[in-house]
Amino acid sequence: RVEVTDDAPGLLTAAQAAAQTEKFAHFRALANASGQAERGRQVFTTLCLACHQQGGQGGQIAPPLDGLGNTNVEALLRNILTPSAAMQSAYRTFRVMLKDGSVRDGFLAEETTDAIILRVPGAEDSRIARADIRQTSYLNRSLMPEGLLEAMSPAEVSDLFAYLRALK
Repeated sequence: RVEVTDDAPGLLTAAQAAAQTEKFAHFRALANASGQAERGRQVFTTLCLACHQQGGQGGQIAPPLDGLGNTNVEALLRNILTPSAAMQSAYRTFRVMLKDGSVRDGFLAEETTDAIILRVPGAEDSRIARADIRQTSYLNRSLMPEGLLEAMSPAEVSDLFAYLRALK
């Protein structure tokens, strides 16, 4: 199904494109460096399984990662460094604007005639009564935050990619 959206990302400026190219080159080198898969599994468990499933374990708000080792490094980097650039439409952020003025973002887990169930990482599913909702919409943005690799040490990045390559 094709949906019209007006929140598509803008084009990068020349400076932004150069910075992104440099960032990809930096993390490509770390991803291709030798790392320790066992330590990478620990990083994966901490950072990825809150949202993703692998081997029947983990969260349910992001695509399952079984067989990820068959994915090339460029695709892995694109998905991790720019998670909103090529996401599956089922995993877009669902925004709920409530009548009290607050806004809640998450994964739309379920809809009924009288409520929606919103799922967010690290929390219980939240039931929101339709009577409390002013408006809902899908955002053209992934729930996966950008900057995950930037927050890691170089060794952790290499270890994580060593583990990801092992997920056949």
